[in-house]
This record gives sequence, C-alpha cells and structure tokens, in this order.
Amino acid sequence: MKIYDITLTAVFKKPLKVKADSISEATKKAKQILTDTDLIHFCDDELHAVVCETENEDDEFSDDEDEEFLDEDEEDSLYDELY
Repeated sequence: MKIYDITLTAVFKKPLKVKADSISEATKKAKQILTDTDLIHFCDDELHAVVCETENEDDEFSDDEDEEFLDEDEEDSLYDELY
C-alpha cells in the first residue's frame, strides 16, 4: 500500500443576509463571519462541488472514473485506515 498526497477542495454555497451600508462592507462582514467565528455551519445539501487533486497523476487515477460517495461503514473503515 502506498501513501499519496491528495488535496480536497470543497465548495459550499450558503446564502446569507448581512446588514451593511454597502456591498463592499457586506462582503467584508461575510468573510469575517466565515473566517473569525463559528457562526456559520454547512450542511451536506449546501455542498456544491468537490475537487480531488493528486500529486501522483501517473498512478491508476482517471478523471472519468465514476465517482461514488461512501456509505457509513466504508467511511468508518477509511477513517481507521487513514488514522
């Protein structure tokens, strides 16, 4: 078994209502809320996209393979393998 360097990028979409005097101020407040607080929580249905990138492109990875989400037992097993 090999160890691969993988980067996951998840994109979530969450509409917010932010009180501000301008769009610029609202944007700054939203970014601050996201980065400096724990006020925003994301749900699975807000997940918009996931990108998986690997450093080892030459090893058995194909972008056109069908992607499937893991069921709970597979997630537990994968967690145990990783940690």
